Amino acid sequence: MSPTGAGAFPGDKTLSANNWIHSSMTLVKKHRLRTKKSLIDTLPELVISALANHEDFVVTYETDPNTKKKSLYVMTGELITPDMLAILKQQIERKKEEGNSIITHDWK
Repeated sequence: MSPTGAGAFPGDKTLSANNWIHSSMTLVKKHRLRTKKSLIDTLPELVISALANHEDFVVTYETDPNTKKKSLYVMTGELITPDMLAILKQQIERKKEEGNSIITHDWK
């Protein structure tokens, strides 16, 4: 198994703080990563890999409505469609006063 783990979809790598992968089809329990690297140590490697491979890099969390437990998700792969990106950019623009932000940079 690679340090980033195998994702729920081909070519997709996903890490979650509670070692679960969610997909639209299944909920799969992941095996603990073989390395003892912390998430903070793994993040830079995932960002560099995603940039080098021209992949999306997404970090988000969700709160379980019943237990209030928060789960962190770090995902790389071909995840964001042009339509999804347009919606996200619109949401950020509408909520800038609330602290939402976006960084845009020319790329290759």
